[in-house]
Amino acid sequence: MASLSTGLNRENIANHNPAVVTVSIFLCLWFITFFIGIKSAASVWWISEIFHHGAFVVPVSLWLIYQKKDEILSELTNINYFAVPIIVLLAFVYIFGVAGDIQLFQYVGTFGSLPIIFWFLLGTKACLKILFPLFFIVFAIPVGDELIPFLQEITADLSVFFLQLINTPVLREGLYIEIPIGRFHVAEACSGISFLIVSVVFGNLYAYLSFEKYPKKILFLVLSFSVPILANALRVFGIVLIGHYFGMEHAVGTDHLVYGWVFYCFVLFVLIVIGEKIKDKPVIKEPATEHGFSTNLSLPKTIPLISLLLLTILWQLWLSAGGNSDTNNTRSMHLQSIVQEKPISITPSFSGYTDKISGSVILDDGTKIEVFVAWYDFGAEGDVFSSTNKLFESKKWKNIEISPFVIKQNGSLGSGQKRVLENYRKQQLTVLSSIYYGSEWSASSTTSRLKYTMEVIKGNKADLIFVGVVLPKVISDEQTKLVFQQIIEKLND
Repeated sequence: MASLSTGLNRENIANHNPAVVTVSIFLCLWFITFFIGIKSAASVWWISEIFHHGAFVVPVSLWLIYQKKDEILSELTNINYFAVPIIVLLAFVYIFGVAGDIQLFQYVGTFGSLPIIFWFLLGTKACLKILFPLFFIVFAIPVGDELIPFLQEITADLSVFFLQLINTPVLREGLYIEIPIGRFHVAEACSGISFLIVSVVFGNLYAYLSFEKYPKKILFLVLSFSVPILANALRVFGIVLIGHYFGMEHAVGTDHLVYGWVFYCFVLFVLIVIGEKIKDKPVIKEPATEHGFSTNLSLPKTIPLISLLLLTILWQLWLSAGGNSDTNNTRSMHLQSIVQEKPISITPSFSGYTDKISGSVILDDGTKIEVFVAWYDFGAEGDVFSSTNKLFESKKWKNIEISPFVIKQNGSLGSGQKRVLENYRKQQLTVLSSIYYGSEWSASSTTSRLKYTMEVIKGNKADLIFVGVVLPKVISDEQTKLVFQQIIEKLND
């Protein structure tokens, strides 16, 4: 393959420079290999307003890398095989995520591998020239909504502080802010998470493009993180003030029409103005000179990485091809014949199941209980482990006690979870739950998911069942075991 010492001008790029061709081929291979992760992330970018920006991150990163093409070509050396073990690790993380439908693992494997692939192809010196564009790819990972509870607390704290500064009568109970005219709830939508994430992403990009000196970069990054939090608290403070002086109906309307994204756009504009005032003057760099270097960036030298990516593709195809699926296990259960179907008192909310049944069942001693069973066939779109699945309606019920209990079946031991719930009328219920996979019951969603994923990777692909049992009274641990044992027997009759 031709040497790369033929020049560093635009004509060289246009003439199918082997480095550009090789990188382009690997971008296509990356897209094919990690398509499931990319597709999953894209659905989040499209659906969730918190992560709309994610769709632009990789294209922007590639554009920034392209802008540095001359500097990259001037620093190309040999392929960096030290990157291969890291790519192997990320590929396994990705496969683990695909097997267990663990989206975060899919995203880390997908978008973590792309910068490392560049490192493999271009070498350390060249990658140091594009360190920020490679780092920026990480912002494509749709993560950060875990900060919502923390941001709600911060927003409530600051809003109450501002109200107290102007001597407005205020009482705070958790996330509720009460003033004489009414009560406000700092809901998830009031946390400001969308604007915070967008601001941090924008701040990183702006700092890279506008500043040469690191103190200024750090200052702008601090502003891009702190200003949105302060601005969101001021927004909530303003809403409460409008309610206080002009009535609650104006506060609710203003929240959506004026103090929403219009206010955030103004704050973003202020950040840009600050950035423009302190930005560094552009440094005119000398054009890259031709070097008498050569590079081994040719396809034959990349066979280890090509083999690894192809192996990852084949592994995904094997995972989706079936294996030792045990779907007859769930279908042998004839629960429909013993359950009087109707909505149950705790209103469970599950999605994506293959089938479900809920209603009342009569135990051997005549006790009437409620059951909820959801089947998740292997390969189904739904996820029994999803955090969006809720066993009970949290607005009506609260946990006052949680404890494990032992489940015995066919000589093996499993575990379940016992909850005591209480509503505002002080009515108490006992709720038992467990997840069944293959031949094992488990109380922990995390443990079940990990075991399930490892079994799928080994080719043992069975269905999952979630079982919830509701009793209209608090029962002892011994009674808990007996009740759940009866339910298991009825499931397998």
